[in-house]
Amino acid sequence: MRGHKKTQELSQKCGNSFLRALLLISAAALVLRLFVSWEIAAANNGANNVFAPPSTSDLATYISLAKNISSGILPDVFYYQPYYYAVFLPLIFVVFGGFALYATIIIQAVLSALTVYLTGRCAEKVFNERAGIFAAVFSAISVPLLLYVPFFQNETLQTFHLTLLFFVVLRALERKRIADWALCGAVTGIAVLTRGNIWLLLPAIIISMLLSCSRNGENWKNTCAKIIAFAAVMLFVQLPFIVYNSVKCGKLTGPSTAANAVLALGNTPEAPAGGRDAGLSAGAMYYPEAFHRMMRLTGGESGKSVARQMWDWFCKEPGCFIELQFRKALLFWDGREIPNNVALEYDGYCSTLLRWDFAGSSMVLLPVGLAGLLWFTGRLFGQKEEKLIALYGFVL
Repeated sequence: MRGHKKTQELSQKCGNSFLRALLLISAAALVLRLFVSWEIAAANNGANNVFAPPSTSDLATYISLAKNISSGILPDVFYYQPYYYAVFLPLIFVVFGGFALYATIIIQAVLSALTVYLTGRCAEKVFNERAGIFAAVFSAISVPLLLYVPFFQNETLQTFHLTLLFFVVLRALERKRIADWALCGAVTGIAVLTRGNIWLLLPAIIISMLLSCSRNGENWKNTCAKIIAFAAVMLFVQLPFIVYNSVKCGKLTGPSTAANAVLALGNTPEAPAGGRDAGLSAGAMYYPEAFHRMMRLTGGESGKSVARQMWDWFCKEPGCFIELQFRKALLFWDGREIPNNVALEYDGYCSTLLRWDFAGSSMVLLPVGLAGLLWFTGRLFGQKEEKLIALYGFVL
């Protein structure tokens, strides 16, 4: 009994040391983010993409929409995924008034630092405390995570949502309670409202849940209750925007009406794999003629959805369609940053820290991540590896 008590005390002491180290790393990450934000925002006396983005950019659009919504002026429909400009930014504008732009940068810096903390906790849950420290350090110095903090776009918020979602999924796998899966549904719903590609994570979440229930010998009623709780809360969070858009459009639609345009932009025979070439200044994605043709075919009563047109293309030229998707996947592992509203080589290089942060560049972190995926593949087939399966599911 005395030996068991000493083991518990040692384990608790190690856990406390890990949390203290993680908090210190997260605090350092906050300082780094505030410093980089100050460097970028101060460039050209603030007349840049931070405080004065081009009127045609998503950044300016989000700021304009948020100001209108905070004043009670709602858009005709929620075209973009609405959470960032319809909930997050308006709340900041209402609370902070004339200081809202500065407050947004600070809040995004805090959220990015919390992302570092959650990354460490996730790695600790999947592997061990040492992995948690390494993961937190890598996240703290990551160039992409540092770059986007001062800009008015949803990358920083969505990175926080994505990491929070993975954390609550891991916790639900540990606790095995219906309430925890309902919380996963709430976070998933908010994340979907910020970026629709979160729908692609549902198989990873559901498979992890089913494996956990199966290996713990739970009956089918309890398993179904978890799935229903997860799905119901996820849809309930999105319901106000679904109802608003459906009423405005006169038909059932999602919380965003941009699905056709988003799919068409990256899934035509002429679509570039990354939307633009690396190394360019900030600017709009390429809109080839095939995009405009596809969008014209969606119009009218007899219009054909983009998804249907993609299927027709796949049936006609399966090799070409698959090649484009493969090039997209391959480009994900490219260390270069593809510019859109923000360009690392221009906006980011206003920061001395980002120019010298080679260890945090994608050139370094992506190969390390890929090596880790390959190294632990064998463990996927072991018992009680639902957390690792969830990690692979999220990445893939």
